[in-house]
Amino acid sequence: MKKIHRAVPDVPQAVADQGCDILERYFNRYGVTRAMQLPENVRVDLMHELRAFYTVELTQEWLERAIARANQRSWWQRFLIWWRELLGIE
Repeated sequence: MKKIHRAVPDVPQAVADQGCDILERYFNRYGVTRAMQLPENVRVDLMHELRAFYTVELTQEWLERAIARANQRSWWQRFLIWWRELLGIE
C-alpha cells in the first residue's frame, strides 16, 4: 500500500505504481523533478489525468470500505478487517 495524499486512504500498490507512471511520464517529458516546476497548463492537465485515472481505478465501494477501515478506533478491529480482506471474506 502507498499513500497518494494524506487525506486519501492507502491505495493498492499496483494502482499507486500506475499513478506514479503517469507522474514520471509528465516529469520526463518536461525534464523536471517536481510538479511545481511544470507549466501551469501542464499541471492542470496532469491533475485531470490523475483524477480520471483514480476515479476509474478506485471504485466508490473501495473508497467507502477504506474510509470505514480508517475510522475504526481499536487496533484489533483494524486487524480483523485486514484479516477478512486478506482471506477474501469481506
